[in-house]
Amino acid sequence: MDRCPHCGEFLRDWIFLRDVALQGNQRLIYESVKKAGKNGIHADRLFDILYGHDPNGGPDFETLAATVAHLNKKLRGEKVTAGHGRRFYRLVQS
Repeated sequence: MDRCPHCGEFLRDWIFLRDVALQGNQRLIYESVKKAGKNGIHADRLFDILYGHDPNGGPDFETLAATVAHLNKKLRGEKVTAGHGRRFYRLVQS
């Protein structure tokens, strides 16, 4: 199991990007968008990845946009974006 480069604690579901720690849904979003490549991943598919296991269907769809906004505040040099009126999330250089 990996250790945090800063404090030495064991890492579970965290990933580090240039000293930025991502966990939970932010980590899932980043990994899914990065894996999708230049074509991106549809918002509905990303929502299913995050909340498909929830028997109630997950939270409101706007939660995805809020989580992406919080994720983008942590990222440096790149961001997850869908553009205005678009439904495919991509990783772009900022």
